[in-house]
Formats: sequence, C-alpha cells, structure tokens
Amino acid sequence: MFPPMKLAVVSASLLLAVLALVLTPGGRQLDLDLSQRAVALDHAYPALHSFMHLGSAVGLAPPVLAALAAYGSFGDAAARTTVQIGLLALAGGQGAVEILKRVFHRVRPDADANANNASFPSSHASAAAGLAWVVSGRHRRLAPWAWLVALWICASRVFLGRHFPSDVLGGAAVGIVFAGIAALVEQRLARAWRVQVDRRPASK
Repeated sequence: MFPPMKLAVVSASLLLAVLALVLTPGGRQLDLDLSQRAVALDHAYPALHSFMHLGSAVGLAPPVLAALAAYGSFGDAAARTTVQIGLLALAGGQGAVEILKRVFHRVRPDADANANNASFPSSHASAAAGLAWVVSGRHRRLAPWAWLVALWICASRVFLGRHFPSDVLGGAAVGIVFAGIAALVEQRLARAWRVQVDRRPASK
C-alpha cells in the first residue's frame, strides 16, 4: 500500500481544494460555473450523456459489490485481501458520507433538496476513489485502469447535474482517507494473526 505520508498529502490537497471552492467567493463561482458547463455539454451531446449515465450506473452499490465478489472469488490470496480492505474502506467511507450529508444539507445542482440525499459529499466519488486507492496501492498494474474508472464515475456525477465539483472532491477525500485506514487495520490484524500462529506449539 501507499505510505502514510502520501495518503496525508493527497487527502490534505483534496481538502484544501474543497475549502477553496466552498469558502471563497471566486471558488464558489468556479464551482457553479464548472457544474453548469458540464451539464450543458451533457445536454448538448446525447452520446456523452449516455456515456456519463453508464459511468454513474457503474458506481452504484450492486455493480461495485458484484465486481468485488468476482475479483475475490476468481483471484488469488492477494486479491481476496484487496477485496477485504476494499469492503472495509467502503463501509467506513459510506458511513462517513451519510453523516456529512446530514450535517451540511447541501442542495444538489439539479435542485434536489432531499436532506437524506444531500449533495455534499458524493458517495459515488467516495466509493470510486477509495477503491481506486486500495487497488492501485496493492496491484500497480491495475492502477491506471482503477483510476480511469474512478475518474469516469466522479465526472459522471458532475455532468449529470447531481453534484458540484467540490462534492466530488470531498467525496474522494473521504474515500481515500478510509481506504488508508482500512489498509492499516488489515495490516494490524494480519500482524496479530501471524503472532498468534507463531506462538502456537508445534504439533508432534
């Protein structure tokens, strides 16, 4: 997995970007402008809309869980460990996202004001970035594909008018933080298990 310092730098950079977009007048205007331009492009090009709609669908829970199940079922021991870390990261990240949604109550760009499904942060982005962080940290050959899919999913939420860019950046930060936490938990548990195994008396 990636070293803790890299996790801290990436997470802090995303957080600073979110703060700049939501707390400064110029940032708020940029956040709104980027959202409106993306939605206008999505409406102007049916093929782009279909592509983004598919990306958003890929980021839903059933396809994500199905992909993890398949990877864990047909992969080796390293793949199964990756799935375990990914599931732990998803559980923590999505839990945090739901709490933050209820704290901020941000209205979505498409004017959906449902407090139980607020705009900030994006759960799609949290899941996509968190899993991409786990996969790329453990399987370097898959890293480009993992991040391309994550970028596709994240962009789709802006183009479809469901999130502002700051929502996506915030969600990505949450997902990456919990991916790092999940990897650390897995390492601690694996180390503890190895210690227990080493302490067992040898069979005669």
